[in-house]
Amino acid sequence: MNPSVPTPEAIDSDSLESTSSHPPGEDVVNRVQIDQSAEWVVPIYWASSLLWLTFATLAGLIASTKLHSPDFLGSIEWLTFGRIRPVHWDTAIYGFGGTAASGTLLWLQARLCQTKIPFPNLLIAGGVIYNLGILLGVIGVLSGQSTGVETLEMPLYSVPLLVVPYIFIIIANFRMYFTRQSSHTYVSQWYLMAVTIWFPILILAAEACTNLGAVDGVAQAIANWWYGHNVVGLFATPAGIAAAYYLIPKVIGKPIHSYHLSLLGFWSNAIFYNWAGTHHLTGGPLPAWTITIGVVGSMMMFIPVITIGINHHFTMVGSFHHLKTSPTLRFAVMGSMIYTLSSFQGSLESLRSHQEITHFTHYTIGHVHFGMYGFFAPLMFAMMYYAMPRLTGNEWSSARLIRIHFWCTLVGMLLYVTAMCYAGIRQGMMMNNPTVPFLEIVKFTVPFLWLRTIAGLILLTGTIAFLALSPTNTDSGTVSVIRDVTLTATVNYDGAITENTTTNNAIVRAIDVSRIPPICIKARQTRTERPNFRTTSPGFREVIARFDSIFPASDVWRAAQGRLMPPVDAAALPASLLPRFGESAQEQVLGVLRLLLPLTGRMPPDTS
Repeated sequence: MNPSVPTPEAIDSDSLESTSSHPPGEDVVNRVQIDQSAEWVVPIYWASSLLWLTFATLAGLIASTKLHSPDFLGSIEWLTFGRIRPVHWDTAIYGFGGTAASGTLLWLQARLCQTKIPFPNLLIAGGVIYNLGILLGVIGVLSGQSTGVETLEMPLYSVPLLVVPYIFIIIANFRMYFTRQSSHTYVSQWYLMAVTIWFPILILAAEACTNLGAVDGVAQAIANWWYGHNVVGLFATPAGIAAAYYLIPKVIGKPIHSYHLSLLGFWSNAIFYNWAGTHHLTGGPLPAWTITIGVVGSMMMFIPVITIGINHHFTMVGSFHHLKTSPTLRFAVMGSMIYTLSSFQGSLESLRSHQEITHFTHYTIGHVHFGMYGFFAPLMFAMMYYAMPRLTGNEWSSARLIRIHFWCTLVGMLLYVTAMCYAGIRQGMMMNNPTVPFLEIVKFTVPFLWLRTIAGLILLTGTIAFLALSPTNTDSGTVSVIRDVTLTATVNYDGAITENTTTNNAIVRAIDVSRIPPICIKARQTRTERPNFRTTSPGFREVIARFDSIFPASDVWRAAQGRLMPPVDAAALPASLLPRFGESAQEQVLGVLRLLLPLTGRMPPDTS
C-alpha cells in the first residue's frame, strides 16, 4: 500500500497524526471518553453472552451424553433430547452470538466513528429485552412449545423481543455513523452496518415463511434453510470478520494488506452467501435447479474466503512473534485461520458427490461447530480481551486463566471437529453399503460420541476459566489511571501479557491523575529514527511529584526490584530506570512504559 495514501486504520489510529479535526493529543482523550460512554452498555451485552455460552455448552453436553448414554436424565421431561438439543443451538446462536455481536458492534462502531455511543439507557434496556426474549424462548422450547422448525424453534411470542432491541441498535449504529469524525469508512464498518440490518430482515422473513404460513410445502423448507444458513453467514460471520479486520492491524501496528481486497470480500460475501442455503436440501423433493443454485452459491464463496484469508495472512506476515505476547492476537488469528478452513469445508460439503457421503451424518454437526466455536467465538473472545481493560480501566487478573481459556478452546474445538468429521465420513460410507446393518453403524459411532462429550467438557472448562477472569486493578493503592496505552509490547508484572497496540510506530499515552488536568506524554519516531519527546501540561511537575509518591510504594515496583541487578537508585526514579532498558532513548522510554503499564486503575471520583 502506498504510504502516502492515508490508511483506513488512521480512523482509530494511535498515531499523533490525527485525521479528525481534534487538536493533537485530544484524540487519545477522546478515545477514553468513548470508552467511558460504553463502560456500562457493552459489558452488559458481553457478560450476558458469556452466561448464555455457558448455558449453551451445558445444554450441548446433556444432548451429547444422551447420544451414547440414552438413559442419562431420561426421567426429566424438560431435558429430553428433542428439547435440549434445539435449546443448545438457539442459546448458542441467539444468546451468545447475538449479544456478543451486539457488544462488538457498538464498541467498534464508536471507536471507528470517533464518537460516543448514543442513547446508552435505551441500549441497556434493549439488552434486557433481548435477553428476556431468549429466556422466554428457551422456557417455551423446554416446556414443549417448540415450533419444530430448525433454528426457529422458539415460540412466536419471543420473536418480537429479539427484533425490537435490534431496532435500538440500528438507530444507535446509524447515529454514530452519520455523526462520525472521519470521512473514511473502514471495512469493519461495512460489516457492522450490514449485520445490524440483515438480522431483523432475516428472522422476520423466515418466521413469516415458516411459522406464519406465508408459503406452503417445500417452499417452507427452502425458506427454513435460507435462514438457517444465513443466520450464520450474514449475522455471525460479518461480526467476526469485522472484529478480525480491526484487531489484527491494531494489535500488530500494521495497515491491512489491501483495502480493495477487503471490499471485494465484503461484497462477494453479501452477494453469494445469500444463495447457498439450499444445498442442505440435497436429496429432498425439490427441483434440481434449486439445489444447483445452492451449490453454485457455496462454490462462489471461495471468492470472499480467499480474499479475506489473503488479507489477514499477509497482514500478519512478519508479525507472528506477537502471538507469544498478546492473548487478543492469539484468539483473533485462530478465529481468522479457522474461518478460512471451515469455509473451505462448507463449500466442498455442498457438492452432491460430497453430500452422498456426509448428508445426515455427524460430519455436518462437526462443520457447524467448526464455524461457530472455531471461528466466531474466538474472535468475540479476542474482542473482549482487547476492549474490556479499556472499558474498565483495569487489567485482566490472571495470565494462567487466559492460557487455560485459549488452550481449552483450541484443543476442545479441534477434538470435537476431528471426531465428528471422521465419524461422519465413516458413518456415511457404511450407510451407503447395504450389507452393513444399521445397528453396526450406531455401535461404530459410540466411541466418537464419547470423544464429542469429552471435547464439550474441555470447551466448558475454557468458558469457566474465562468467566473466572475479571478486569482487576493490579495495584489497588494506585490513584492514577492510564488508559488506552499504546506500546509495541506490554507485559504485566505477574507475567500476564496484555496487548500490543502500537500503530505507525507512535506512542501516545493519556494519563489522568486525580484532580489534575489530563496530559499526554508523546514520543514520535522521526525520519532520523530519533524519538522526539514533548510534554505539555501546566500540572506536569505535580504529576511527576505524585508519581514519586505512588510508584516506589506500588506492587509493580516491589516485583520489579528483584529482577533489576544491580539495584536501581529508588531516589532517582524514573530516570535511574532508563539505562536498564537499552542504549537508545526510544528503547529506554519503551522499557519504562512497559514496566509502568500495570499501574492501571479506575479514575477516582472528582471531589472538587
